Amino acid sequence: MKSIIIFTAALLSISSLQAAPPIDTVLDEIEQNNTGLAAFRRQVEAMALENRTGLLPHDPEVEFAYLWASPAEIGPRTNLSLVQSFDFPTAYGYRNRIADGKDRQILAEYSRRRMEIRLEAALVCIELIHANAMGRELQTRVSHARHLAEGYSRLMALGETNVLEYNKALLNQLNLENQAERNQVERTSLLAELQRLNGGVPVELEADNFPDPQIPLDFEQWFAQAEEQNPVLQWISSEVEVSQSRERLMRAQALPGFSAGYVSEALAHEQFRGFAVGVSIPLWENRNAVKTARAQTLAARELEADQRLQFYHQLKAGHHKTVELYESTRRFSEGLAALEQFRLLEVALTQGEISLLNFLTELGFLYQGMDRLLDAQKELHISMAILNQYR
Repeated sequence: MKSIIIFTAALLSISSLQAAPPIDTVLDEIEQNNTGLAAFRRQVEAMALENRTGLLPHDPEVEFAYLWASPAEIGPRTNLSLVQSFDFPTAYGYRNRIADGKDRQILAEYSRRRMEIRLEAALVCIELIHANAMGRELQTRVSHARHLAEGYSRLMALGETNVLEYNKALLNQLNLENQAERNQVERTSLLAELQRLNGGVPVELEADNFPDPQIPLDFEQWFAQAEEQNPVLQWISSEVEVSQSRERLMRAQALPGFSAGYVSEALAHEQFRGFAVGVSIPLWENRNAVKTARAQTLAARELEADQRLQFYHQLKAGHHKTVELYESTRRFSEGLAALEQFRLLEVALTQGEISLLNFLTELGFLYQGMDRLLDAQKELHISMAILNQYR
């Protein structure tokens, strides 16, 4: 029987947490090639130009009039005026501050979209590494199942076993081959998803081991860095600054505006030229504008405080979950690696202490444990990817 079943230690080749796969390289490539991000980069340029529109004084007004006289002997009259109006001077400074704040919001929005694309791609990469690891395991299992079926085929030819035992070995082989084929279909689908994210450019990721997770031990220090990199908080912080500048702008616009210009009036025998100045008195146009801007500033500050609180507790819960997953996966991996279940099963089957059916059943339990370990590693790295999206 020993010559029939040739299993190696590779059967229990549990995926270890060692060499880091080139996930970051894939993410950098996707960031460069993603068509959605490329289109938004163009929009950023247009929105930045739009923010700089309307910051200068109003366009000058030119007025020309030609008036016929009655009676005609008086002669015609021509009027010409060129007038430039100005807001209160401080208004222009506040408008520039608002434009600067909106520019920062545009960059924060781009960072948010970039972060979402990279996270989506990272999750697909994790699924692909899991599929690669399962493919490696299934390839080994299929190979051993074929050896087992071939061995029982020879035994049946020698009359040392029956067709029922041989059929069990064949069924085991068919089931494992089907699992390997289904896993390959899943892997192909994940590669197609990465290609979509990469702007149609094919992506290859052959890694079948998850990287060693680097979990920050000091949560508060790590959170302070993540808080600075959070584009949502950056956007809200800029919104508070924009609201404050808009409030000051409304106050400035509640002050009188000015106009100055050149005026000319020409008659048949007389001409008048000179300068004209004017003052606009804001009585009704911007009524309640300052109160509205102040209310918007208060709302933006409260929203900022709420988002910071939500973000803190969200990351703290995620950090705690990741630490617990890491410890659970580590204990499971060490416990599974310490088992000698396969060696005991091989000895028992070789010596005829258990039937082939019992051997395959017990081997199925062992495979199930290995699959659960891979699933646990995948869940751990998904949790890590969610935490690391703010890097």
